[in-house]
Amino acid sequence: EKLFFARTSFIMSGSARARIADSSKESVNAKKMEAKHTAPSPPVKKNLVLAKKSFSPSKPTSPHINVYVCGLTHGVMVMRTEKSNKKNVEGYVQPLKNKCMEDINFASSLDIVKIVNQREDPETNLPKKQATSYNCCLFVNIVAEEENTFEMRKKWVQGIIDCLNSHLLDFQYRQDFRFKADETEMVEGKIDGKLDSYLIDEDIGGILGRFVYDDVESVINDMNTVRNIFESQQNRENCSEILSRFWHHWN
Repeated sequence: EKLFFARTSFIMSGSARARIADSSKESVNAKKMEAKHTAPSPPVKKNLVLAKKSFSPSKPTSPHINVYVCGLTHGVMVMRTEKSNKKNVEGYVQPLKNKCMEDINFASSLDIVKIVNQREDPETNLPKKQATSYNCCLFVNIVAEEENTFEMRKKWVQGIIDCLNSHLLDFQYRQDFRFKADETEMVEGKIDGKLDSYLIDEDIGGILGRFVYDDVESVINDMNTVRNIFESQQNRENCSEILSRFWHHWN
């Protein structure tokens, strides 16, 4: 009987332990379930500063046409255009070209003395090509050398920009022309860009012969003047041939 009681006690004690273990597991599981269904902490909001609020456009801005100006030696100024979203592709300026060719007074009102092809580089006497394979175009003006300042160049191109953005020209589709930059090279406060950095030989001779110097011989025989015209050493050595050939090209 004692042995049976001892065994029974042992068995009961084991059952109790099993129940305690099960109860403990249930308690842990209950806590996990409770934690799982507990709502998370609300997100932290930013402090809204009204001064920093700004309008957010629903679509990107339309591409526009950048306008560049450059001052060269001898009072020469040149203007070029380029699409803001396409490198080395000009804006459509054919209506302005046509109007200048048809009406000299209109061109004069904008201080455009010539529309020419832009030069590839000082060493290459060829028109620069756009990515579209068309020649790059330059609008040319000339002033007294001391008047070839940033303010004067900006004023000149702004007048052309205003015209391009107005309804004076017959554009099938309107474009937005904007002044972008002055590309003038300066050294010690003076314009350093030579004519052969932008103009091909025929236009160098033409503009000098029509607006700047009385005779070609005095220019050819003055090396300081030659160096002020040409950046390329080869062009300097061939200046007599270049200038003599094209001296009356613009007349």
